[in-house]
Amino acid sequence: HERIGFLVGEWRTTSEFPGGEVGQGELSYRWVLDGSWMRVEFRGDHPAGSPWEAQGMQRWNPDEEAYEAWVFGGAGPPLHYRGSSEGPGHFSVTWAPDGAPATGIDYHRQDDGTVLQENWVDDGGERRTTLRTRYQPLRPPPPPPTPGVVPAGDSSADAATEEEAEILAVLDRLFLGMRQRDASVLEEVLHADAHMFVAPSGSDAPVPVTVRSTESFIATVGAGGEPLHEPYFNPEVRIDGHLAYVWTFYHIYRGDTFGHCGHDAFTLVRTPEGWKIVFLAYTVRPEGCDEA
Repeated sequence: HERIGFLVGEWRTTSEFPGGEVGQGELSYRWVLDGSWMRVEFRGDHPAGSPWEAQGMQRWNPDEEAYEAWVFGGAGPPLHYRGSSEGPGHFSVTWAPDGAPATGIDYHRQDDGTVLQENWVDDGGERRTTLRTRYQPLRPPPPPPTPGVVPAGDSSADAATEEEAEILAVLDRLFLGMRQRDASVLEEVLHADAHMFVAPSGSDAPVPVTVRSTESFIATVGAGGEPLHEPYFNPEVRIDGHLAYVWTFYHIYRGDTFGHCGHDAFTLVRTPEGWKIVFLAYTVRPEGCDEA
């Protein structure tokens, strides 16, 4: 997976054509089928104004030491191409349509975290670049834990819409109450009938899920001690009427000492008193937090 894993994520793309035209889009790569394949989805604005979409499946085949992919770019048959790698962070693919010059794509991971994609065609034995695309992370990855430093994380101020800001403001209040060890703030944002579930992470084997009462959570936080910092990163907010859901990555610190990381899954409902958290499930990951 290290051969092509650097592509995983959500990207904003800027494509430069030979004539100077520029097209932009959004591109995602994610592991599917238990990590055996990578799914790719692209949608963008072509300079010519025509639809510009593609979907596909790709993988690194360790048995053949080769890259292979099937890409759908329209109503016609999928494009099947194969390639090779010069090492992690760089691979190339080629294909040769019947009666046409060979074409290909080179992918290069850059030192600044971006990716450079270069499309080319064989022009009389020499490669001629037909498209150069730069991938910029659509959502910057969370910073790796640093001893003695608590990162700021995201907040309602970073929300894309006013409605999403209302939801994230509830999370901000929850984490404020944890920092201040203030039980009254937690009671303000947690519904009286809220439930909490904890699932350990990092193992493929099924693990027991721990049910934790909100009463014990509030009592533990309100008992005092060092501030509990829980910065969160790249929250995904979904809203439908009076129901909302937030999925976000988090770090947890006791004082300035890092504890663990994981993902929070919040469900909120709109009540006469405002948005309240009715459900919280989270994973606990003691290792691998700099790779999330």
